[in-house]
Amino acid sequence: MRFIDNDCIKEELLFVDYFECRCTGQDIFKMARFYFDSHQISSNPVVSVSTDGARNMTGRDAGFWGCFKREVPQFSFIHCVLHKQALAAKNLQPELHETLLQGDGTFLQAAIENVTAFQNKLKFFRLRILSNQWNMFPRVEAIFSLSPHLEVKFTPLVEEHLMNLVTDFPSRFSEVPSIPKYLLTPMDVSLEDMIDFDDMLVDELLYQQANEGAKAKYSCV
Repeated sequence: MRFIDNDCIKEELLFVDYFECRCTGQDIFKMARFYFDSHQISSNPVVSVSTDGARNMTGRDAGFWGCFKREVPQFSFIHCVLHKQALAAKNLQPELHETLLQGDGTFLQAAIENVTAFQNKLKFFRLRILSNQWNMFPRVEAIFSLSPHLEVKFTPLVEEHLMNLVTDFPSRFSEVPSIPKYLLTPMDVSLEDMIDFDDMLVDELLYQQANEGAKAKYSCV
């Protein structure tokens, strides 16, 4: 889970447990609900939940998403960007796969930018290949330098593969939401922009905008 503690965003493991029998969305919700209740943790401050795309997690009726939404209507559901990256990169070569790695502490905006940059990189790779430049794939370049006839044979196949990846990515990440302005540039949110915001969010934004430490951090970004 990620939360704000003394003006810092922290990331901690909330809890780990196992299921003896079933693992339905309702079972998962009941386990989470039991942990919250037993530790006197309110679910109201939860603003978003990120999971994989399994039906027991994303179902709007009996899934975890539906159960949690009925209790905390204001929260937003996000299909985990890391999971989407894993699905999209499943059949990639190691050199391309490394580009999609998301490390610990990477936030949603950074992950989205990572995916967008990777899509552009694929398009750029295709242009390079059509110009007979393979330096971004040094192993392939070495093979083609020894066997030029292979380049003629495999160039159309590699180009087609790259185009398939470019086409596939939007469908994998179509559910990723846009990032609200107040998360990207909280210091630039005006009072007029806050009129329809939740009271807790308004209080936090006003506090951050008056906090000299927070101002210094964002001015250095």
